[in-house]
Amino acid sequence: MYKIFNVVMKSNNKYLFNKIFAGKYINFNLGHELKNFIVSDEGIRYVYVNPWGRINKEKSKNIEYIIHIIENSNIRQNMFEIVAISEIDKNSNHIIKKDPQFQKIDFHKIFDVLFYENSKTKNENFNISFIANNFYIPKKDKRIYIEIKKEKSNIELINKNEVVLSMNFNFGRSLFSYPKNNDEIILENFFKQLDIWFDLSKTNNSYKTIPKELPFCVISGRVSLELSVSNLLAYFLERDQNLLNKFLKDFLNINIDEEEKFEIKREEKNIDILIISQRRIIVIENKIYSHINGIKNKNESQLNRYFEYVNSDKKYKDLEKHFYLLIPEYSSIEKEFITNLKYGKEYMIVYYKNFYEILKSHQYLKSKNDDYQKFIFNEFRQNIKYLTWTKAQQVQYTSFIKLKQKIEFLKQDKID
Repeated sequence: MYKIFNVVMKSNNKYLFNKIFAGKYINFNLGHELKNFIVSDEGIRYVYVNPWGRINKEKSKNIEYIIHIIENSNIRQNMFEIVAISEIDKNSNHIIKKDPQFQKIDFHKIFDVLFYENSKTKNENFNISFIANNFYIPKKDKRIYIEIKKEKSNIELINKNEVVLSMNFNFGRSLFSYPKNNDEIILENFFKQLDIWFDLSKTNNSYKTIPKELPFCVISGRVSLELSVSNLLAYFLERDQNLLNKFLKDFLNINIDEEEKFEIKREEKNIDILIISQRRIIVIENKIYSHINGIKNKNESQLNRYFEYVNSDKKYKDLEKHFYLLIPEYSSIEKEFITNLKYGKEYMIVYYKNFYEILKSHQYLKSKNDDYQKFIFNEFRQNIKYLTWTKAQQVQYTSFIKLKQKIEFLKQDKID
């Protein structure tokens, strides 16, 4: 798909990597990075380069593309994901002489920035770096990773929807970086097929489809805590027999009997979830952000201990046994790693994404009138949906909701 030439060329600073949504600040505040994702009321897209929107004008005079990336360490170390590309308008002056507006609210009020007088530039907006001609986001299901390596730069096509661009630039202490010489060759080749990976239309605007409230699981900060999610899984599976049957048959692909009755246990011998009938026992290890614990060698790990326990305990010894590892698709746990463990081949990896497909249309307890039951189950469903997203999608989702809330607050304040 890609032919990479081993040629050294002088970097012309055509590209710039902009690390966005970084640091603890955005956990509680509106990140200035959102300027990159919205269109002003005047129909203009502005570009914000971290950390303050300020950039060396001489060094950046040849920039054509700002590549916005989010750290995605759950895949591999030193791994980032491209979430958007701003194509710079070379003919526009990036000095903004009037504070832009979004939803009829001044930028400086939304993002809490200063608009100040400077003797050389006059009214310059402190937190806008460029104006963008176009703004591209990845197509649905397409994932483009940047992996920083010291070895030779290359492009690795993982499958039809995922590609890794291996490069050797580094950020140092900064949040933006210019690619090195051979990195630019990689980008030149990749950009020749940009239409395969990115939506090149000029209409992408995800702001309209975002709700105004965060799910309770996100507000509480428990959305990705394995203990909490395992509690939720056990609770709703135990409460709703129809959901349990779908979970076992459609999700885990276990051919259960119509008359089978199941008991659900939590944390027996540290096993996240045990589902037991008179005929079988099902071991589920739930991993969201953590890795496999207790590994000293291939013969010793938590997965090995669980396998040995259910095969040696008298009450489970004669039961049919099933072993599963439940993870998000962005997990750093790879199948090859699991199969190298002593009993790793006994475990089947299943994904939250596939479980969510079951939840989407499920009617909890078949209740049509109990609003509270609908509410709590929908919150559970939102939690699982959140786990199907990449880290990039999670951060953008919560940031857009914060933006909507800020706009709503400012408009209300204006009315009052």
